[in-house]
Amino acid sequence: MDFIASLPTFHSDYEAGNTYGWFEQLIDDKDAICFYKYPFVGSVGTPDLVFISRKYQPVIVRCFPYSQEQVVSADDHQWVVNTGHGPMDIDAPYLLADDLAVDIRSRFARVRQLRDRINPVAVASLPRITGSQFFLTFGHSKGQMCWAGGEGAARALVTLEPELSIEEWRLTRSILQTALPLTKNPGGAVKTATTLGTAIRMLDSNIALLDDQQMKVAVQIPPGPQRIRGLAGTGKTVLLAMKAANIHKLYPDKRILFTFHTQSLYNQARNLVTRFYRFYSDVDPNWENLHIRHAWGGKTKPGVYYDLTQRQGSDFIPFNVARTIDAEVPFRPAAKRHLKRKLTHITTTSL
Repeated sequence: MDFIASLPTFHSDYEAGNTYGWFEQLIDDKDAICFYKYPFVGSVGTPDLVFISRKYQPVIVRCFPYSQEQVVSADDHQWVVNTGHGPMDIDAPYLLADDLAVDIRSRFARVRQLRDRINPVAVASLPRITGSQFFLTFGHSKGQMCWAGGEGAARALVTLEPELSIEEWRLTRSILQTALPLTKNPGGAVKTATTLGTAIRMLDSNIALLDDQQMKVAVQIPPGPQRIRGLAGTGKTVLLAMKAANIHKLYPDKRILFTFHTQSLYNQARNLVTRFYRFYSDVDPNWENLHIRHAWGGKTKPGVYYDLTQRQGSDFIPFNVARTIDAEVPFRPAAKRHLKRKLTHITTTSL
């Protein structure tokens, strides 16, 4: 099973780690994929684990850290748990997991080929509680639960008959990758291109699927710097736009800068980020926190270097002037002039 983690916290996540291990042993499909802390689901939250495969319905897992001693009361609609700060009312764990599954189910329903085929299964996982303990105390539990030791996990696997075709599997992965916005023709691929028009339709449909390496680049948020290298036309801009949208969705209050050297990328980058972001949200990105800036900029268009000079009160050197000073590295004279001034801390304005 391929494993794709959005955040580098998996190894310290007891609940998700144990749950993943139980399902990994049960899912006998070499094509299966597990996503950790992905995809981002509107205002509902983020699943801890999502399993997809050609043989089984998707499994959407929400993990909970509660022990048996922490659960004060439980019924089909509400639990009372003690988190160390006194009793707290929460919705029944299965309902919280089902909210995520309902949202993801609606995304599959947008594609006709998958509408009657894909029906995600919601699972609430409580690895610190045994099913026998819970049933002895509360006598029941609503929905699909996964208890300590993996009890209940097998019941969450619903076999697809027949298993997903190559095209259905491609579409399933594309939806979970959030790459579907790249195509204008989801689920409408033609098998044989006999004209230029049908060839374009085939290409348009197939472009909305990232390979394994691209997917990891777009989804994973590393704990430090990350370098993405590739020849022209290999999709770096698309991956970075998806990455920017994903980070903004996960950390809406963080300030993010998407910058580039080629002027013509401005509208493309903004459009791509918007399309990816809106795939899991009903609103546009918050452009006060997510900044798309040309590396140089000027008086007529924002840019990282131009905005910095305005904020710091230093002289701005237009690019064509800088190029006459240093044709090999035009930014060198601009940087030298700017670095002669003392940098001031950014307070109200940030890129």
